[in-house]
Amino acid sequence: DFGGFSFTSGWDQTIGYTWSSVPTSTGRWMTPALYYSSTVHYSDFSVGYFFVDTNYFDAYRPDMNENHNLCSQMHNHGQATCGEEGPTSVEDCPRWFG
Repeated sequence: DFGGFSFTSGWDQTIGYTWSSVPTSTGRWMTPALYYSSTVHYSDFSVGYFFVDTNYFDAYRPDMNENHNLCSQMHNHGQATCGEEGPTSVEDCPRWFG
């Protein structure tokens, strides 16, 4: 969940942290994309892990479910935007996550 009720709470920074090479990055937080998979090979079997962003279920119309809505008008300021790389407004937010 990217902040509970604000789509500008740094979802892109969560992904960027994975690819960071700055000294403060420990490399233990892995979120390379909103959707990704990884196969882990053990000595006698392998497991395919699939990671799926579920924020779709927290992206309602701006006037709905204000206490748990990434696209809430109450918790996103009037000019909230992620620019070209994400939702451009609270009105665009449900479509972008959906």
